[in-house]
Amino acid sequence: MIRVFLFLMVLLAGPGYLQARQVVLSDNGKPINVGYPYYLEDREGNLSFQEVLQMNGSFVKSRITVPDFLGNLSKAIWYKFEVINQSQTTDWFLEIKGGFFHRAQLYLPDQAGVASPQELTADGDFEKRPVKSNDLVFKVPVKPGEKVTAYLRVDSRTLIRASMKMKTMQQLYETSILSNFGYGFMTAVAAALLLYNLFVFFSLRERVYLHYCLYIFLYIIHNSFVSGYLLMFFPWTSFINSTLWLPLMGLASIIFTNSFLQTRRYAPFIYKIRWAMVMLFIIPLTMYFMGNYQLAISVIGLVMYGLFFYWITAGVIAYRNSFKPAAYFVAGFGALIILNTLLGLNIMGILE
Repeated sequence: MIRVFLFLMVLLAGPGYLQARQVVLSDNGKPINVGYPYYLEDREGNLSFQEVLQMNGSFVKSRITVPDFLGNLSKAIWYKFEVINQSQTTDWFLEIKGGFFHRAQLYLPDQAGVASPQELTADGDFEKRPVKSNDLVFKVPVKPGEKVTAYLRVDSRTLIRASMKMKTMQQLYETSILSNFGYGFMTAVAAALLLYNLFVFFSLRERVYLHYCLYIFLYIIHNSFVSGYLLMFFPWTSFINSTLWLPLMGLASIIFTNSFLQTRRYAPFIYKIRWAMVMLFIIPLTMYFMGNYQLAISVIGLVMYGLFFYWITAGVIAYRNSFKPAAYFVAGFGALIILNTLLGLNIMGILE
């Protein structure tokens, strides 16, 4: 029914509906969002570029700034948008944020519909990238006054969520400063916590500190992967993705929660259901080793909400049962939930 409804909308809207999303480049000195792009789901991931050109009428306009294909089992997604250069420079690049993608291919067809793709791969040789950055950056050669139609094909071993912007080289440099500082500061704080708690563990021999170190270590690795820095320095790690890191982080946080809050004494209900929570994260972990990455990330997206509830409920129950350090636990993991929500909104293009 949904596909029939979309087809009727295309007929009613007329040819204008099928036009690509227009991205107008100007000299205002600001990056330009490639929001609300048209997209085509490539279920089996085997469509050629020429086949896609013949399916222009099948592209659907996104209803949100950055379409989110979490839970979608398509093996590849094609994006389509028009770039109109009203600036005085040809120094334009397409920047795709994050390290989720396994492969990204940009096609800029000529008037005859012929195009040689620019290809960036997560596990390819980093030295072959035209711009050596932790994000995926493509050169878009469009002359002043010229218009080109861009087709971008992406596939992923986790989720497909392409946050795209058009930037000049100067803007690429200037905007990277703040993001690099943010990721660097967050990693430095986490590393300091890791080293401090590791020192305390060797001093006191209390396992709760080691449990916390395990969680922090996995947190650092996953953030480095998502931001693209892990693949930047270690391209061979591309086979390890979020469908492995997130379940491991979930398991480590469950161990730390029960250890720090002493749930056996202060939150017996939480202690009893700990194995049920563990099994919830064993499921996507099993899917990872079976190669079902897209299904695994869909399951993770659901069980993470259960984990957030588990953290906060455990902390509140322990605090109400007179374990006062639980207040710090709730504050810390509460801040983590809020900040990760903000990061997700940023990736989706809702927040700058």
